[in-house]
Amino acid sequence: MEITKYIGDLLYRYDCVIIPDFGGFITNKIGAKLDEKKQLFYPPTKQITFNYHLKKNDGLLANYIATCENISYESSLHKIKSIVLEWEKGLQNNSIEFKNIGTLSYNESKNLIFNPYNKENYLTDSFGLSTFQILPKEEVKKVIPITSAEKKEEKTNISSLIKYAAT
Repeated sequence: MEITKYIGDLLYRYDCVIIPDFGGFITNKIGAKLDEKKQLFYPPTKQITFNYHLKKNDGLLANYIATCENISYESSLHKIKSIVLEWEKGLQNNSIEFKNIGTLSYNESKNLIFNPYNKENYLTDSFGLSTFQILPKEEVKKVIPITSAEKKEEKTNISSLIKYAAT
């Protein structure tokens, strides 16, 4: 069972995914940004944070796993508990990775630190949008509008061509 995949699936749909007895991932919507120095436009996204105080089971993750794997809710909770024990043991010496989400590790002060990956955009409203570079102002070509006199001349030339073609 790849619990990280299930957490990622739920982060697309919900603002908070709690891992019972471990902590919760919280998303906050961030509007589009323009970095003028790098000339990059960033689409709206969801910023992911981790709160280790959110440990009470809300049933979301366990129900989702039970549904996806076609197992009972209790079996799903048991799987989550065993994975949480592995993570807690692993965190004593290393960081643990949540694929496409981020990494958790303890710092020197024994505080749990979350470093999010920013490659995956969990905001479904931004589906298909990506970061792109903006052309410098010097490279943007000026558009010269056509005056009404030029439009009339263009129309008469076209109508003359149609007359000749018809004959």
